[in-house]
Amino acid sequence: MNMLAAEKASLLVKPVFNLKPIKKQEMVQIDGNTAAAIGKIAGGIGFQSYYPITPASDESVYLEANQIVDTVVDGAKSSRPVVVVQTEDEISAIGMAIGAGLAGVRSATATSGPGFALMAEALSWAGQTESPVVVTYYVRGSPSTGLPTRSGQSDLKFAANVGHGEFPKIVLASGDHAEVFHDAILAFNLAEAYQTPVIHLIEKSIANTYSTLDKAELDYSKAKIERGALVRMDPGKDYNRYSLENGPVSPRSPLGSSVAWYSGDEHSESGHISENPTNRTAMYEKRMKKLDLAAKEIPQDEKLNVFGDSGAENAVITFGSPKGALKDILEDLLSEDKIKLQVVQVRFFSPFPAEELAKILQNKKRVIDVENNYTAQLGSFVSEHLHITPTHFILKWNGRQMNTDELRDAIKRAVGNDEKRIVLNSGM
Repeated sequence: MNMLAAEKASLLVKPVFNLKPIKKQEMVQIDGNTAAAIGKIAGGIGFQSYYPITPASDESVYLEANQIVDTVVDGAKSSRPVVVVQTEDEISAIGMAIGAGLAGVRSATATSGPGFALMAEALSWAGQTESPVVVTYYVRGSPSTGLPTRSGQSDLKFAANVGHGEFPKIVLASGDHAEVFHDAILAFNLAEAYQTPVIHLIEKSIANTYSTLDKAELDYSKAKIERGALVRMDPGKDYNRYSLENGPVSPRSPLGSSVAWYSGDEHSESGHISENPTNRTAMYEKRMKKLDLAAKEIPQDEKLNVFGDSGAENAVITFGSPKGALKDILEDLLSEDKIKLQVVQVRFFSPFPAEELAKILQNKKRVIDVENNYTAQLGSFVSEHLHITPTHFILKWNGRQMNTDELRDAIKRAVGNDEKRIVLNSGM
């Protein structure tokens, strides 16, 4: 009995888990849906539409509960409304969000895979009419209904290529809860700066899990709202909504402030339907060059997160939720396994940061692609844009997110045993 008591006492003294102490600071526990919602509020959202679907609905429910937003302008307290509408279907949701954007408010909708599929035609219309709108796309297990209560990364190509025809769209993916908050604000800025749809990818594994963050990471006061070429005053009778004089982005006047025409058909500078081939070529190029402009203007630290050893011969590329597990294992891989890694978390897929990524991956002995899907969709982006094919793949598609133990073991197998394709399957 004395030995048993001594053993119990030793357990009380020696910690079971080797957790590092954190600095004393005001912390917040938050899930991904809420982080997205408060990010949208910080970003100045005025309108959100949605049709209920797992796991997107929780974001809109939070916005419904906080439709009166208190603000401080020049030291004076005021409040503003956020209109939230539950529509009859996802087609109506995206249509109403586009209409609200044309009326001059920051507008968004939130959905998941099946709902996003219904939005494809309207997103093409938004691209053709140069309409700013944000779609928060919560990625779950697919195809079809798939695993509605589980996660995955298999919708990446669908999001990047949604819609018929060629038109600019901006696609970005968050890797943790702090990024979700930040990217919700950024998405509005990009939609209005380039007058085009922005698709913000958030995985189910981030949406419905909790993280403890420094409250400063969710600071509203640091939110920068940039509305692009928005003209609030009546621009006059000679106003051309699609003027070619200003490059890819024309001055935009909200409905009600000017006379303008919006049509899904090809149009002239004024917005009237036109099938003239010279006009068609000019308008087509005007729209597509927005991506070139965005690629130049978006900072590299927004496009990519790079951490680890820049001199390592082994590079890991990933996106979204594997970021956390990869950051957690870097120190142990170095100190215990003598493996040096440089990790690149890709955050933008349209425009794709090909030039920046190529500089990082050049001369690497191994490029290890880590993804939660079967076909290594990020790897195919790299092959298409960089003409570099990853040398090794660590993949998982059972609906569960990657954990540190299995990922560390997989990295060791890829580097030490040169295993080319490793499939993970942990999780209940």
